[in-house]
Amino acid sequence: MERPMISFPQSILTCKSLVKLSLGFWDFFLDIPDCVVCFPCLKFLSIFVNCPNSNLMHKLFRSCPILEELKIKGRLGMNGNVLTFDINMPTLKNLKIHLRPSFDYILVHRLVVRARNLEYLNVYNELLACIVMGETPFLNKVILDTKVIIRLLYGPQNDEHTKRAE
Repeated sequence: MERPMISFPQSILTCKSLVKLSLGFWDFFLDIPDCVVCFPCLKFLSIFVNCPNSNLMHKLFRSCPILEELKIKGRLGMNGNVLTFDINMPTLKNLKIHLRPSFDYILVHRLVVRARNLEYLNVYNELLACIVMGETPFLNKVILDTKVIIRLLYGPQNDEHTKRAE
């Protein structure tokens, strides 16, 4: 069943007093127009995603020019595509990503972060195969789940190391 497309009113997308936003994508997609500068004053974004789309997520991230804190929680789907979270936000200071698979399957995902002011990184993603830091951040604290560390060290195909860590 296809999820309905939700369009935010222009007044919310361009609101100059909106600083904090929490969104749930459980049953719908968010429609952000290409021609509008969105969320000009947004500093804190928390989203819940279900089977996220790389292009939609990139479009949302690109729409937040002064974002300082981003929290992403949700479930990864089994759509056959490798998901890449491409987070290019020079103003981002705090990034927390907690994603779990919807089913037991092996399909790896990538996290690309270009955030030169990043101070805090917290990643929990059982299927993450690669973290790419595009700029040298000012990291003060990094938290990686055990499964993330094992995948990064030994590769996604090495289930032996994963079994030993559990």
